[in-house]
Amino acid sequence: MDLYKKTEQLLNSYVEMEVEIENSLLEIGEIRNDNDIRAINFNEKSSKTNKVNKDVENRVVNKEDRINYYLNIINKNKTIIKKIENSTKVLTQLEKDVIELKYFHNPILSRKEISRKIQLTPAAIDKIKIRAIQKMMKFL
Repeated sequence: MDLYKKTEQLLNSYVEMEVEIENSLLEIGEIRNDNDIRAINFNEKSSKTNKVNKDVENRVVNKEDRINYYLNIINKNKTIIKKIENSTKVLTQLEKDVIELKYFHNPILSRKEISRKIQLTPAAIDKIKIRAIQKMMKFL
């Protein structure tokens, strides 16, 4: 995949990464608030082997692993988002406006809606977008 398409793909996933961060934070909160109350299970046979099953310890370790999994997702997405935001610093204000309206605005605006807001033709918007992505791609 060439660098331009990779950069555009990152920009297209910007809103999704923000949503994934929010959902991961909700998952972490749910995991931490889970009291983990369960009934005693008498189905496990312990006489045939010397295996000792520490159910409570296993659940606590599993809980920490799940929290770490979501924390890794959050950190990865925050790093990518920060790189994207830093790469917009090399853009002119017009280029920045086009990129923000096209990729960061929620809901995502169409070419026509962006051209109405900025008062340029859709073809001009496309040229500005291409120029902006070419400037950004060396930083992503």
